[in-house]
Amino acid sequence: MFDQMRLEIKNITMQRDEQEENQKKLISSISHEVRTPLTTIKAYLDAISEGICPDMDSLMSYIQIMQTNTEKMSRLIDDLFIHTLKELGHIPVNLTEQYSKEVLTDILLPIRHYVQTTGIHFIGPESIPNVLIQVDESRLEQVLSNLITNALKHTTKGDSINVSINIESQLLYINVIDTGNGMLPQDMPFIFERYFRGIQATGETAVKNEGAGLGLSICKHIMEAHNGSISFKSKRNVGTTFTLTLPII
Repeated sequence: MFDQMRLEIKNITMQRDEQEENQKKLISSISHEVRTPLTTIKAYLDAISEGICPDMDSLMSYIQIMQTNTEKMSRLIDDLFIHTLKELGHIPVNLTEQYSKEVLTDILLPIRHYVQTTGIHFIGPESIPNVLIQVDESRLEQVLSNLITNALKHTTKGDSINVSINIESQLLYINVIDTGNGMLPQDMPFIFERYFRGIQATGETAVKNEGAGLGLSICKHIMEAHNGSISFKSKRNVGTTFTLTLPII
Protein backbone atom coordinates (compact mmCIF):
# COMPACT_ATOMS: atom_id res chain seq x y z
CA MET A 1 0.00 0.00 0.00
CA PHE A 2 2.84 2.37 0.87
CA ASP A 3 4.60 1.51 -2.41
CA GLN A 4 1.41 2.31 -4.30
CA MET A 5 1.07 5.65 -2.48
CA ARG A 6 4.70 6.43 -3.18
CA LEU A 7 4.22 5.76 -6.90
CA GLU A 8 1.08 7.89 -7.03
CA ILE A 9 2.85 10.79 -5.30
CA LYS A 10 5.80 10.40 -7.67
CA ASN A 11 3.49 10.47 -10.72
CA ILE A 12 1.63 13.54 -9.41
CA THR A 13 4.93 15.30 -8.78
CA MET A 14 6.18 14.43 -12.28
CA GLN A 15 2.95 15.71 -13.85
CA ARG A 16 3.15 18.93 -11.84
CA ASP A 17 6.80 19.44 -12.80
CA GLU A 18 5.99 18.79 -16.46
CA GLN A 19 3.10 21.25 -16.37
CA GLU A 20 5.27 23.91 -14.73
CA GLU A 21 7.95 23.37 -17.37
CA ASN A 22 5.37 23.67 -20.15
CA GLN A 23 4.06 26.88 -18.58
CA LYS A 24 7.59 28.30 -18.51
CA LYS A 25 8.08 27.36 -22.16
CA LEU A 26 4.73 28.92 -23.02
CA ILE A 27 5.56 32.22 -21.34
CA SER A 28 8.98 32.27 -22.99
CA SER A 29 7.49 31.46 -26.40
CA ILE A 30 4.70 34.03 -26.15
CA SER A 31 7.17 36.69 -24.98
CA HIS A 32 9.43 35.98 -27.94
CA GLU A 33 6.61 35.83 -30.47
CA VAL A 34 5.06 39.11 -29.26
CA ARG A 35 8.41 40.90 -29.20
CA THR A 36 9.02 40.38 -32.93
CA PRO A 37 5.87 42.10 -34.30
CA LEU A 38 6.09 44.75 -31.56
CA THR A 39 9.65 45.60 -32.65
CA THR A 40 8.49 45.78 -36.27
CA ILE A 41 5.61 48.13 -35.44
CA LYS A 42 7.91 50.39 -33.42
CA ALA A 43 10.43 50.54 -36.28
CA TYR A 44 7.79 51.60 -38.80
CA LEU A 45 6.26 54.14 -36.40
CA ASP A 46 9.72 55.63 -35.87
CA ALA A 47 10.22 55.79 -39.64
CA ILE A 48 6.90 57.61 -40.10
CA SER A 49 7.58 60.06 -37.26
CA GLU A 50 11.00 60.85 -38.76
CA GLY A 51 9.42 61.64 -42.11
CA ILE A 52 11.08 58.82 -44.03
CA CYS A 53 7.90 57.99 -46.00
CA PRO A 54 8.30 59.84 -49.33
CA ASP A 55 4.66 59.57 -50.45
CA MET A 56 1.20 58.35 -49.54
CA ASP A 57 1.72 54.93 -51.18
CA SER A 58 4.72 54.28 -48.94
CA LEU A 59 2.76 55.43 -45.90
CA MET A 60 -0.11 53.07 -46.71
CA SER A 61 2.37 50.24 -47.20
CA TYR A 62 3.85 50.95 -43.76
CA ILE A 63 0.37 51.01 -42.22
CA GLN A 64 -0.50 47.67 -43.81
CA ILE A 65 2.65 46.08 -42.38
CA MET A 66 1.82 47.47 -38.94
CA GLN A 67 -1.75 46.16 -39.20
CA THR A 68 -0.49 42.67 -40.07
CA ASN A 69 1.87 42.65 -37.10
CA THR A 70 -0.85 43.99 -34.81
CA GLU A 71 -3.07 41.08 -35.88
CA LYS A 72 -0.26 38.64 -35.04
CA MET A 73 0.05 40.07 -31.54
CA SER A 74 -3.70 40.04 -31.10
CA ARG A 75 -3.90 36.34 -32.03
CA LEU A 76 -1.08 35.44 -29.65
CA ILE A 77 -2.64 37.37 -26.77
CA ASP A 78 -6.06 35.84 -27.49
CA ASP A 79 -4.53 32.35 -27.43
CA LEU A 80 -2.78 33.06 -24.14
CA PHE A 81 -5.94 34.51 -22.60
CA ILE A 82 -8.11 31.59 -23.68
CA HIS A 83 -5.46 29.12 -22.53
CA THR A 84 -5.40 30.77 -19.09
CA LEU A 85 -9.19 30.56 -18.86
CA LYS A 86 -9.03 26.91 -19.88
CA GLU A 87 -6.49 26.23 -17.12
CA LEU A 88 -8.96 27.79 -14.69
CA GLY A 89 -11.65 25.50 -16.09
CA HIS A 90 -13.75 28.08 -17.89
CA ILE A 91 -13.66 29.46 -21.41
CA PRO A 92 -16.65 31.79 -21.85
CA VAL A 93 -18.70 30.61 -24.82
CA ASN A 94 -21.98 32.50 -24.98
CA LEU A 95 -24.29 30.71 -27.40
CA THR A 96 -27.14 32.61 -29.03
CA GLU A 97 -29.56 31.62 -31.76
CA GLN A 98 -28.45 33.19 -35.03
CA TYR A 99 -28.79 32.53 -38.74
CA SER A 100 -25.69 30.98 -40.22
CA LYS A 101 -25.55 33.04 -43.42
CA GLU A 102 -25.17 36.41 -41.72
CA VAL A 103 -22.72 35.10 -39.10
CA LEU A 104 -20.44 33.34 -41.57
CA THR A 105 -20.55 36.16 -44.11
CA ASP A 106 -19.37 38.61 -41.43
CA ILE A 107 -16.60 36.22 -40.35
CA LEU A 108 -15.31 35.29 -43.81
CA LEU A 109 -15.15 38.77 -45.37
CA PRO A 110 -12.13 40.04 -43.37
CA ILE A 111 -10.52 36.59 -43.61
CA ARG A 112 -10.77 36.78 -47.41
CA HIS A 113 -9.03 40.16 -47.43
CA TYR A 114 -6.29 38.95 -45.10
CA VAL A 115 -5.53 35.83 -47.18
CA GLN A 116 -5.41 37.82 -50.40
CA THR A 117 -2.75 40.16 -48.95
CA THR A 118 -0.45 37.14 -48.53
CA GLY A 119 -0.56 36.16 -52.21
CA ILE A 120 -2.59 33.00 -51.58
CA HIS A 121 -5.71 32.42 -53.68
CA PHE A 122 -8.82 32.42 -51.49
CA ILE A 123 -11.90 30.54 -52.69
CA GLY A 124 -15.00 31.33 -50.68
CA PRO A 125 -18.15 29.21 -50.45
CA GLU A 126 -20.42 29.23 -53.51
CA SER A 127 -23.34 29.69 -51.13
CA ILE A 128 -23.89 29.81 -47.39
CA PRO A 129 -26.90 27.91 -46.06
CA ASN A 130 -29.19 30.13 -44.01
CA VAL A 131 -30.12 27.91 -41.08
CA LEU A 132 -30.59 28.59 -37.38
CA ILE A 133 -27.65 27.63 -35.18
CA GLN A 134 -26.55 28.29 -31.63
CA VAL A 135 -23.23 30.07 -31.88
CA ASP A 136 -20.84 32.44 -30.19
CA GLU A 137 -19.81 34.48 -33.24
CA SER A 138 -16.56 35.79 -31.74
CA ARG A 139 -15.44 32.30 -30.72
CA LEU A 140 -16.34 30.78 -34.09
CA GLU A 141 -14.40 33.61 -35.76
CA GLN A 142 -11.45 32.71 -33.53
CA VAL A 143 -11.60 29.08 -34.68
CA LEU A 144 -11.80 29.93 -38.38
CA SER A 145 -9.07 32.56 -38.14
CA ASN A 146 -6.84 30.04 -36.42
CA LEU A 147 -7.43 27.43 -39.11
CA ILE A 148 -6.76 29.95 -41.89
CA THR A 149 -3.56 31.13 -40.19
CA ASN A 150 -2.41 27.52 -39.84
CA ALA A 151 -3.13 26.94 -43.52
CA LEU A 152 -1.05 29.99 -44.43
CA LYS A 153 1.88 28.53 -42.49
CA HIS A 154 1.91 25.56 -44.84
CA THR A 155 1.15 27.21 -48.17
CA THR A 156 3.23 29.20 -50.64
CA LYS A 157 2.33 31.59 -53.42
CA GLY A 158 0.33 29.74 -56.03
CA ASP A 159 -1.47 27.61 -53.45
CA SER A 160 -5.09 28.14 -52.52
CA ILE A 161 -7.33 28.07 -49.45
CA ASN A 162 -10.91 27.05 -50.04
CA VAL A 163 -13.79 27.41 -47.57
CA SER A 164 -16.91 25.39 -48.34
CA ILE A 165 -20.11 25.12 -46.32
CA ASN A 166 -22.86 22.51 -46.62
CA ILE A 167 -25.63 20.79 -44.67
CA GLU A 168 -25.92 17.09 -43.99
CA SER A 169 -27.94 15.14 -41.40
CA GLN A 170 -28.99 18.25 -39.44
CA LEU A 171 -25.40 19.40 -39.17
CA LEU A 172 -23.74 22.45 -40.67
CA TYR A 173 -20.33 21.54 -42.11
CA ILE A 174 -17.60 24.15 -42.58
CA ASN A 175 -14.53 22.92 -44.47
CA VAL A 176 -11.20 24.77 -44.63
CA ILE A 177 -9.15 23.19 -47.41
CA ASP A 178 -5.62 24.14 -48.40
CA THR A 179 -3.31 22.89 -51.14
CA GLY A 180 -0.18 23.25 -49.02
CA ASN A 181 2.47 20.77 -47.97
CA GLY A 182 0.24 18.81 -45.57
CA MET A 183 1.13 17.30 -42.21
CA LEU A 184 3.71 14.70 -41.36
CA PRO A 185 2.10 11.38 -40.36
CA GLN A 186 3.97 11.37 -37.04
CA ASP A 187 2.44 14.76 -36.13
CA MET A 188 -1.18 13.88 -36.82
CA PRO A 189 -2.08 12.11 -33.53
CA PHE A 190 -0.93 15.11 -31.50
CA ILE A 191 -2.14 18.23 -33.31
CA PHE A 192 -4.93 18.94 -30.79
CA GLU A 193 -2.54 18.60 -27.83
CA ARG A 194 -1.54 21.75 -25.97
CA TYR A 195 1.92 23.11 -26.75
CA PHE A 196 2.36 20.76 -29.72
CA ARG A 197 3.83 22.57 -32.73
CA GLY A 198 5.01 19.67 -34.89
CA ILE A 199 7.75 19.87 -37.46
CA GLN A 200 8.18 23.48 -38.49
CA ALA A 201 7.29 24.37 -42.07
CA THR A 202 10.22 25.21 -44.30
CA GLY A 203 10.52 27.42 -47.34
CA GLU A 204 8.78 30.68 -48.19
CA THR A 205 5.36 30.02 -46.70
CA ALA A 206 2.68 32.73 -46.78
CA VAL A 207 3.21 33.55 -43.10
CA LYS A 208 5.87 32.50 -40.61
CA ASN A 209 5.24 29.44 -38.48
CA GLU A 210 4.68 31.36 -35.26
CA GLY A 211 2.66 30.51 -32.20
CA ALA A 212 2.82 28.60 -28.94
CA GLY A 213 1.05 25.40 -29.97
CA LEU A 214 -2.22 26.40 -28.27
CA GLY A 215 -4.44 27.27 -31.22
CA LEU A 216 -5.83 23.88 -32.24
CA SER A 217 -6.30 22.78 -28.63
CA ILE A 218 -8.39 25.91 -28.06
CA CYS A 219 -10.31 25.33 -31.31
CA LYS A 220 -11.26 21.83 -30.16
CA HIS A 221 -12.48 23.14 -26.82
CA ILE A 222 -14.54 25.90 -28.46
CA MET A 223 -16.19 23.53 -30.95
CA GLU A 224 -17.07 21.06 -28.20
CA ALA A 225 -18.62 23.95 -26.23
CA HIS A 226 -20.81 24.51 -29.32
CA ASN A 227 -21.89 20.84 -29.13
CA GLY A 228 -20.01 20.45 -32.39
CA SER A 229 -16.69 18.98 -33.45
CA ILE A 230 -13.45 19.58 -35.34
CA SER A 231 -11.67 16.95 -37.42
CA PHE A 232 -9.07 16.86 -40.18
CA LYS A 233 -7.48 14.86 -42.95
CA SER A 234 -4.11 15.57 -44.47
CA LYS A 235 -1.78 14.17 -47.09
CA ARG A 236 1.83 15.13 -47.47
CA ASN A 237 2.46 17.48 -50.42
CA VAL A 238 -1.26 17.47 -51.26
CA GLY A 239 -2.86 19.55 -48.52
CA THR A 240 -5.01 19.55 -45.42
CA THR A 241 -8.74 19.78 -44.78
CA PHE A 242 -10.22 20.79 -41.44
CA THR A 243 -13.92 20.19 -40.93
CA LEU A 244 -16.09 21.92 -38.33
CA THR A 245 -19.59 20.73 -37.50
CA LEU A 246 -22.36 22.69 -35.80
CA PRO A 247 -25.80 21.28 -34.97
CA ILE A 248 -28.77 22.92 -36.69
CA ILE A 249 -31.62 23.94 -34.41
